[in-house]
Amino acid sequence: MAAIVDRVAVEALNVRPVRALVTLLTLPFVVLGFVLGVLWLVVRFAYAAVKVGMAEAQARIAPAPLPAPPPPDQDEAT
Repeated sequence: MAAIVDRVAVEALNVRPVRALVTLLTLPFVVLGFVLGVLWLVVRFAYAAVKVGMAEAQARIAPAPLPAPPPPDQDEAT
């Protein structure tokens, strides 16, 4: 048990305040980057979902295509 306490005491003495401060100062930028990345993925997914949904809706309400007219007779064309 004393070995663990001794190792913790050694690590506590090795803490560098400047490094800890720099780490704390950069933390908001890391979090902001993560949040913006997730938000960007959500926006892209929502855009794609709307695009696919609109295409599906337009395909369902579109009128049936008209049949092609019959080809002209060869005798009438000349």
